[in-house]
Amino acid sequence: MNFYQKIYALITLAVMGLTAAIIRVCFTPPWSDLFITECTAILFGELVTGITFIMLCRKKDSMLPYSLAVGWLSIIYLIFTFVMILPAVFDMQLKYFILIHAAGLTFAGIAYGFFVMGEHNIRAQETYDAVRQDHRKNFSVQMRDIVNEIRDVFPNDPALLRESERLADDLRFCVSSRPGMEELDREMEDHLLALRKTVDSANGTECGQQMKLLKRVYLRREEQAKSS
Repeated sequence: MNFYQKIYALITLAVMGLTAAIIRVCFTPPWSDLFITECTAILFGELVTGITFIMLCRKKDSMLPYSLAVGWLSIIYLIFTFVMILPAVFDMQLKYFILIHAAGLTFAGIAYGFFVMGEHNIRAQETYDAVRQDHRKNFSVQMRDIVNEIRDVFPNDPALLRESERLADDLRFCVSSRPGMEELDREMEDHLLALRKTVDSANGTECGQQMKLLKRVYLRREEQAKSS
């Protein structure tokens, strides 16, 4: 639990303690079932609100603007529990009183469930975007390493070096991976591995051929990304 969570926890305990003290000092037992139900609902609403804000402290910055709506939802539910004091004052039948509280809690739970699903979708999209970015970065990093190897292995072949640098620039700006491009991503990985092997074998002719094959796969991948 971080610093802010501890502060929210202390505030929650303080508010609940104050509420319990007001109930104990200002109202003399024996208490009616209606009174006990209302007090329990208020304390529960305060607990839910406190826990909600404690959990919000753990949210990522990208998620927080969306998740703050859950905080407002908990506050609205707490206000609802206080509003229910009015029907309690007018001695509403206990069964109807409990039914209204149950309905309020149910609606709050359903709304919270929708927000949880929204957060799940946001997290899933962030993970998917990170994977796509990793694929793109991985191709570029691998090709840049190969260019450095070509510079060391073929110092007297400037044409081969220029071609490898152009290919490295292409991969630097290649599109991110998308659904349906998995096969082409694997082909890119295979051709990058094959290109690295030809560089290690110091075969300039084969190295040039492998770069042409890699370029073809890259162009096919770009075309598929545009059409999808």
